[in-house]
This record gives sequence, structure tokens and C-alpha cells, in this order.
Amino acid sequence: GPYQSLKDLCMRLPQTMVNKKTIEALIKSGAMDSLPGTRLQKMHVHAQVIDSVNAEKKTRMSGQLSLFDMMEDMDEESQEVLEIAFPDVGEYEKKDLLAFEKEIIGFYVSGHPLDEDKSYLKKFVTRYAVDFRLGEDGGMSAAVVDGPVSSDFGRLPAVRDREEAVIAGIVNKVTVKNTRNGSIMAFVTLEDMTGEVEVIIFPKEYERFRGLLAKEKKLMIRGRVTHEEDKDAKLIASDITCFDERPKMLWVQFETVDQYREHEKELLDCVDAYDGSDMVTVVIREGRKMKRLPPSHSTMICDGLLAKLKDLYGEDSVKVGEA
Repeated sequence: GPYQSLKDLCMRLPQTMVNKKTIEALIKSGAMDSLPGTRLQKMHVHAQVIDSVNAEKKTRMSGQLSLFDMMEDMDEESQEVLEIAFPDVGEYEKKDLLAFEKEIIGFYVSGHPLDEDKSYLKKFVTRYAVDFRLGEDGGMSAAVVDGPVSSDFGRLPAVRDREEAVIAGIVNKVTVKNTRNGSIMAFVTLEDMTGEVEVIIFPKEYERFRGLLAKEKKLMIRGRVTHEEDKDAKLIASDITCFDERPKMLWVQFETVDQYREHEKELLDCVDAYDGSDMVTVVIREGRKMKRLPPSHSTMICDGLLAKLKDLYGEDSVKVGEA
């Protein structure tokens, strides 16, 4: 039948498969999400579980009666007591969950790092990675993140040679090279929700933006398209910004002014616990009033803070927007 817990899985797998590296990969990839506990909780206890299971298996093989043998006569409630308890550590941040999925299996499963940025990027992005790609029989026409890709095929990618374009995505790879005259340039592989595109950064632009060229950075890049025969198109960068570092606005809603005053200290303690540059605005439904908290109470909007506030004030009372 289905595995009931992390320990049950380790007990039933062949001993050659029960090692820390394999179990860790299964946890990080999300393969064990159906079992009790968060991925972070499983990461905290998996070594202890493996050591416990291996010790029990060794005892059984030696012919000695072990606690595991006795469990066959126990009811389910008694057996659960013998499971290793999970620490109260919550779950990884969403970005960490996605990074682990990409690291282990090569692609994202439970979402995409750009999900939270889609509405913002739509205002500025003019092209997506798929527009730079040659299909088997030609190039695909322009795609939108939330819509279907057109089946209109052509000989070249959808982008035109020398077209001015704005793309955005996550840096997957940075390759730095020396030019013939000793200057430094870079080639960046940028990934959005439709695929990857290569960006060429010549020496002048490299000197200006080298501090932004790091793996996992979320960049918006403006530049000029360049075509090569029978190859995917590329973008020659002219301007680069890191859109992940833009300030955001946290909106927390209360029904009345009195309700806000009752919870004011609690709210301030929550946002002050996460130091950052994101602003906080309190919304009072009665009378449609708003109050922006001073910069001294700016915060860092993250999964941990949002989960805490939603638990205190309700899912619909906490929103994130642009500053």
C-alpha cells in the first residue's frame, strides 16, 4: 500500500537506497510531499530517521528481537508514538522550494519564481524567450505568459533582426570572456516562463552592470535583437535593471479604526521582525481610510511574514502590491 510516513518509506525501501543523499533528493524535489511533515521538517529529521531504520534493520538481520518486530502486534496509535517527532520549524520560503526543485530535477514543479512578478512584468516586457527560438520547422510567433503560443510558424524567430526589445527573467548562467583588446564582456543565459534566451553584454555595458550579473538574479534587460542564420536569436544588452529589488507595498486591512488600534502594537511587532525596504499601508474599511506606516516600520515581504499576518487577520486582509 501507500507509504504512511518517512520512516515507513525508509523501512520498506531496499537498504541500498536508504542513504542521506537519496532521501534528501526525494525531499527537495517534492516527491515526498504526500507524506506527513513539510519539506523543511523532513530535512531536519531525515538523518535521524535513516540512522534509526538502519539500526533496526541491522538488529533484525542479527536474529535479535527488535522493537520493530514487536510493532506488528501494536495498534496504529501505538505505532505512531514510535515515529520521530517533527520540530516546529515550518516550511522553506517559496523561492527556496523552487530552487531545490530546479537543482534536483532540472525544472520547477510547484510554481515558477516569476509567478509573483507577472503583473508587474507585463507592463514593460515586450518579448519572451520563446520569441527568440527557432522551431524544428521555423520560429514560433510571439507568446504571452498567460496565453497559448501561436501555431503560426515561419522561417525565422518571431523577433526581427535589430528590433528593440525588453525581456525579463532569472539568470541561469554567466560566462565572462576577454576580448582581443583585453576588455571583458559576458554572455548571460536568462530564463523566463517560456524558456531561455542568450544575452550578449559588450565591455562598455559589462562595466556598468557587472554587479547585477549573478546567478538567480531577476533581471529586466533592454537591448537590440541580433539574428544568426539557423540559430536562435540573441539580445545585445543596452540597459539592465534588477526588478526583484524594487520596493513593494504590504496592505493590511481592518474593519474599523478601533480594531486597528487594538492590534496596532501586534502588527508593528510583526513587520519590525522582518527588516527590509518594503512599505506597509493600513486600510480601514469603515470610512475607506488609509494610513501608510513611516519608513521606520518598513519590512521585508516574505512567505514567513505573510503567513503570520494572514493567520492573525485573515487571508483576505493581507495583500501585496507595488510601492
